Amino acid sequence: MDQAANGEEAIPLLDADGYSLLLTDVHMPGNIDGMQLAERTRKREPGVEIMFVTAQPHVLDSMLLEGFVATTLSKPYNLAELVKVVQRLLRQ
Repeated sequence: MDQAANGEEAIPLLDADGYSLLLTDVHMPGNIDGMQLAERTRKREPGVEIMFVTAQPHVLDSMLLEGFVATTLSKPYNLAELVKVVQRLLRQ
């Protein structure tokens, strides 16, 4: 599992092959937010599962309006919730 502190750090990790899930916050520090990261990922690897987390659920509504379908998890969440969703995504 690779981690990045912001979108800029995530780009080189996502350019490598061999991942099946992108878990990203909608809002991140830096110039690349989670939505931009997800769009880039979907263009490169259409089969990769995308999971957004956010403390602002209204943001998820606007993402749906833009036509971007992904799994979402609202903050705060606990580890058991996160594990359950990740396991479900990776079994698909």
